[in-house]
Amino acid sequence: MNTRTKSQRVIAALVISLTLAGAASAQWTITDLGLLGDAEGNDSQAWSINNLGHVVGKGRVLIDGSAQLHLVLWANGTQRDLGVNASSSLAGSRINDAGLVAINDGSWKPHMWQDGVLSRLTLVSGGTIGGINGLNNTGQIVGWSDSPLGGIGVLWQGGAVTDTGMPGGSGMWANAINDSGLLAINRAARGSISYIIGVGTTNFLTVAGVTQDGTTSVVDLNNSGQACGNFNVHLGQTAAWHAYLWTGGNGIPLPEFPNGGSEAFGMNNLGHVVGYAYRGPFDAPALLWRDGTFVNLSELPEVLAAGWSSITVRDVNDSDQVVGHGYHHGKLRAFVISPATVPVPFHVTLRREANGATLSFVSSAGTRYQILKATALPTTDWEPVGDPIPGSGGVITTNIPSGLETSRFFVVRTTP
Repeated sequence: MNTRTKSQRVIAALVISLTLAGAASAQWTITDLGLLGDAEGNDSQAWSINNLGHVVGKGRVLIDGSAQLHLVLWANGTQRDLGVNASSSLAGSRINDAGLVAINDGSWKPHMWQDGVLSRLTLVSGGTIGGINGLNNTGQIVGWSDSPLGGIGVLWQGGAVTDTGMPGGSGMWANAINDSGLLAINRAARGSISYIIGVGTTNFLTVAGVTQDGTTSVVDLNNSGQACGNFNVHLGQTAAWHAYLWTGGNGIPLPEFPNGGSEAFGMNNLGHVVGYAYRGPFDAPALLWRDGTFVNLSELPEVLAAGWSSITVRDVNDSDQVVGHGYHHGKLRAFVISPATVPVPFHVTLRREANGATLSFVSSAGTRYQILKATALPTTDWEPVGDPIPGSGGVITTNIPSGLETSRFFVVRTTP
């Protein structure tokens, strides 16, 4: 879609995912990943899930008759040892849709794993330790490396390391990267605001009411340019963290229990966020925020009936499958919680034509859609293209004339 001809200007489509299935009809299942491989094992944890339902985390493997905690991949009903010791709490991992796994081991040595091959990621010159934070579907990994001048933010691609020019100390580094290469820069230190950077653009992740000495952190970024993270309103030592969703302009605080705080851990391409919210002392249910409300995952009837307690969630894919860990029959286990009704991804396709482009999308009867355009990303300045279009329940195709812009980006959103 980004090819250029002598007679045509560049026209690009931004793909947005929306939830068309109603939350009220959702039922859920929970799968104990800790039972795979070593049924008697303990202390398995899940950290990341891709859109194929493959999960990475740590689990117990048997080596010469001895049970050890290693980074593992759960896929298609089997547990696979990735060959990295995970006994330290420092270990972590991310997985993309191509099956590439970006790994932190327990001694701050970053790795990547794919198709059975484990490789140590190169650090910058003079660096001895580093860590991964984010991974996209093109294989780009962002994180940090130490150097003779201190910690710096880095990007790995194809095993090669590049200095992003961002500081890598005190938590102020790239925490996420989406498939368009946008970087979410974390500024978790007190009195600082996180931001998203692209080619020649910067968007600050502000939240209404945050004072000059307040803080926003960012934890994840999706392919629609949305971000999620946490904020506190002011600098006070007792200032509570609150989860937010950013879609442009000011971030939107996510719903909480009365007088509580919350924290976001990850999001999907539908703009759904997972984390937890405080309800009282030692009471912080795991939540899935979507469509302006939340699902209390800790108290789903299916979760309680299966004997789970004290669950923590870490990631969610585009099917709203949520991974994390909790106590099951007295043992800490990794799990996947899956909805019986899967959200329907909403995809936009764009075809170049001699006099512009043809944009198509699958519609839902009773829903209205608005096409918008912009000349650069990221942006909050979306301009409507024509009038809202009523959904038919089938594929809607519309022609978009050529414009004078060098490039155009399109998005389709539901509208009242």
